[in-house]
Amino acid sequence: MPGLPTVLFALALLLPQPEAADELIDQARKLRRAGRAAEAITLLEQARAGRAADAELEGLLGTLLLDAGQVGRARELAAGLSDHDGSSYRALVFLGRYAEEEEDDLERALGAYRRATPLRPRPTDALKGQLSVFLARAQFGKAAKRAETIQAYDPAVGQQLLGDVYLAQGDHLRQGGAEMLPIAASRYRMALLQRPTDLLIVRRLLEVLVLSLHLEEAGDINAAAFAAEAHAAERLFWEGRIHESARQVDDARAAYRASYAARPDNGTTCLHLARLALSDGHGETAKEWLELAVAHMGESPRSLLLKAEVHNGLGQADQALSCLRRAVSLDRRSAGAHYQLALTLLKLGRREEGKAAMATFRAIQDAARPPVDEG
Repeated sequence: MPGLPTVLFALALLLPQPEAADELIDQARKLRRAGRAAEAITLLEQARAGRAADAELEGLLGTLLLDAGQVGRARELAAGLSDHDGSSYRALVFLGRYAEEEEDDLERALGAYRRATPLRPRPTDALKGQLSVFLARAQFGKAAKRAETIQAYDPAVGQQLLGDVYLAQGDHLRQGGAEMLPIAASRYRMALLQRPTDLLIVRRLLEVLVLSLHLEEAGDINAAAFAAEAHAAERLFWEGRIHESARQVDDARAAYRASYAARPDNGTTCLHLARLALSDGHGETAKEWLELAVAHMGESPRSLLLKAEVHNGLGQADQALSCLRRAVSLDRRSAGAHYQLALTLLKLGRREEGKAAMATFRAIQDAARPPVDEG
């Protein structure tokens, strides 16, 4: 049976030109909204054959090529639109996105998005592009205003984007040290108001509440968010985190063990049990938990920091250093990773490298303290 693009193209052949191309473009837009970029590209390529050079069509095709990861072809289209007169919304949105994602030229990207905005009554993609640039620049007030503009005519999309802004701001603030954690928590709460069922936001909020010792609130949120039996392992894990922060070691260990029994493949739980074993002076038990953790978990900055902490506790500074370098490579804005890297380098007698890592840590903390943010 022929696929949808083939059927649509066959039908379009029955239409007079340029109506046939318009029909294909309309269907390509629907396919893009459905996440079917490859099929949409096929239709647009066919539409190009049915009409003269069209910047709007080229811009939509370029955007779809970026969606599909076909950067080489997108680069060719961007070069062809380099002298575009600025009258096409889709061309400007594509050029902005190409400059942002492939050339890391935020200023040029922002200029293209801004020129595109007045060309449509509901310029969602242009406003999303501006929002993305402002998030990259940590200009969260400006990003929030773009989300609110979208929310005025498309509440669901605007609400999702506003949640993204508050989540990103919380992530940024938590790099600023202990004094920034309460402000980060407030932003995560605001994100959760926009997206109350988003467990990613719940986890970020729980993390900062535990770190800042707001344990009663953490307990209430954990009990509510992970009440279902399907989330029992995670609920027990956060109970362990809360007990550990309260220095209730026996209760923490019991909760972690119950979490591990419910989900033995959770390497993070194993790392926390390794930390508790170290604190009790049980090095061999810590090694066993570490081996289980390594077998069950992938690499994330947080997991690597925990692994490094256990390796350092076992006197394995070289292994800790390897974990920390990997953590930094995965998230170069992680203040915690640079701080632990600095301490480990200093412990190994590598003073100059340690001082450089500590300077990076301080710079990240300073940058995470909220500046004056114009709207």
